Amino acid sequence: MRKTNYISITCAVIALLPLPGVAAAQSAAGPASAVDVLLVGSSSIGGPLGMRIQQSLKREGITSAKFLKSSSGICRPDFFDWRKEAATRVSQKPRPKVVALYLGGNDSQDLKLLPAEQKKLERKRAWVRFRDQRDEWSRHYENRMVDVINNLCDLGVRKVIVLSTVAISASKHVAQQEVIRSLQQKAADRSRCGTFLSTIPPDDRIPPARLARYRAADGFHVTSEGAARVWNWLEEPFLKAVKTAIQ
Repeated sequence: MRKTNYISITCAVIALLPLPGVAAAQSAAGPASAVDVLLVGSSSIGGPLGMRIQQSLKREGITSAKFLKSSSGICRPDFFDWRKEAATRVSQKPRPKVVALYLGGNDSQDLKLLPAEQKKLERKRAWVRFRDQRDEWSRHYENRMVDVINNLCDLGVRKVIVLSTVAISASKHVAQQEVIRSLQQKAADRSRCGTFLSTIPPDDRIPPARLARYRAADGFHVTSEGAARVWNWLEEPFLKAVKTAIQ
């Protein structure tokens, strides 16, 4: 990734190093045969929460596969462009009926415009500062998320389930993640086939310091115990959304 002078980017990169064992998962070729659900997103898809999702789907007789890219989000298409990459993965036939999307943990940083976007907007600067999140950054972020979802809808995916980032114990990023979750929900509501599900149960709405025991050292990734707290609350609405789409 390009080195910048922005403190927010540095913090995000330090906080979200890939989980151990995830690197191998992201090189997987994706679904080799027809699957009902494709899990896509950042390294959390390869961690304890992603594992619990797949285990529950298997118990229900619902097939699944996953595709992930560590340290990725939608702010840095110069590093990994989820608008293109997710669509490329889904366009490989046979196509999944449902896509579960987990992104955002790496997005509390400045947003990079691609050259075509920069030209269209007649902007001299390619970077949109995160600290201006209530204005231009928010608009670009929400629109990009809409594009990611709609690209999948246009390829025949029946439902894109946008999973919010989990509650984090990294206190300096809490407010930033709240902004991102809100924008993702708005994007899902605006999209053609998206639906938003929060991953934050009432038990996790506690001060960040008290949440730390359920999170990895970076404060973002859940431990096995943390994943259990999330999934015990999320499993029912998630499975309901999946079953409704694949019937």
